[in-house]
Amino acid sequence: MLNTAIIFCLFVVAQLRAMEPIEQPGTPSSIAFNKEGTLFAIGCEEGSVALASYADKKFFALITKHTDRVGALVFLDTRHLLVSGSDDKAICFWSMHDMSPTWKISGDAPVASLATNNTQDELYVAIGTSIKIFKVAKNIVLIATIPCTNEPSRILVTPDSKQLVYAASTDSPLSVVEIGRQAFLSCDTKSIGTLCALHPKQKLAALYSKKSCELSIISLESGSTIACETISANINSLMFSSSGASLIGTLSYQDDENDTYYSNVLLFNAKDLKKPYHSVLYDGKIVDAMLHPDGKSIAFIYSDTKQVEFVDRNDLKK
Repeated sequence: MLNTAIIFCLFVVAQLRAMEPIEQPGTPSSIAFNKEGTLFAIGCEEGSVALASYADKKFFALITKHTDRVGALVFLDTRHLLVSGSDDKAICFWSMHDMSPTWKISGDAPVASLATNNTQDELYVAIGTSIKIFKVAKNIVLIATIPCTNEPSRILVTPDSKQLVYAASTDSPLSVVEIGRQAFLSCDTKSIGTLCALHPKQKLAALYSKKSCELSIISLESGSTIACETISANINSLMFSSSGASLIGTLSYQDDENDTYYSNVLLFNAKDLKKPYHSVLYDGKIVDAMLHPDGKSIAFIYSDTKQVEFVDRNDLKK
């Protein structure tokens, strides 16, 4: 039987399709999928958030409560909520019933990243030099604050929901936080970087340093570096494939002669990180990317054309 969260998402999709579609608002700066992949939302540089049906790739609902860039989004399907975090230092909770504001939390620093656990009853927020953990039920309750040496740029949750992993906005060790009744920092890895990704099935993470251009695979159990390669390019997004066999990175560069941006999508063997075994060239400046929950497509965010493009995962091998 379908659980209530899936049934509700199907209801929301049906509601959206009954509405008149709207134009994509502003310049996309973040993207999130719901757990089933039937919905996605984009946050924009101008402070708006738009909700869309994945099947139609059309936008139907628009939120304009933020006053600055929306750089973080996450769905809490079991709570029927969409959560947005902004440079305006606010975290907003939106009811998926009618996209009305349910709660708003004002912080003391811009919100860099949002994440949730498997049961979606906890919200993890990277804000300033700390990670705040909230319990989401009938009310929003702050249950822990984890101080960080540097400002976290992105927080990720391991598949078993037992650990938080984060990289900082400046080169620093990848940090691992044990989640429990008392959340605490358990280790810093030896490798440093600013971009991170989690293996979907193993206790492994990828870390990229924009300063040294080193790409590493790290064990979350020992903190040791398993593989490390220097990449002669500046990677701006990083993710594992759904199987964990490949590591996917994107990079952008500008052709000075015609003032045009191009982007490469690189595929690495996740075991040894030897030179990319495949590279695909795209027109435009890709600034971020996210794998669809089914692992079959990737969403690319372009800053120059202000578009979101969905590419079939298999097309990257052609």
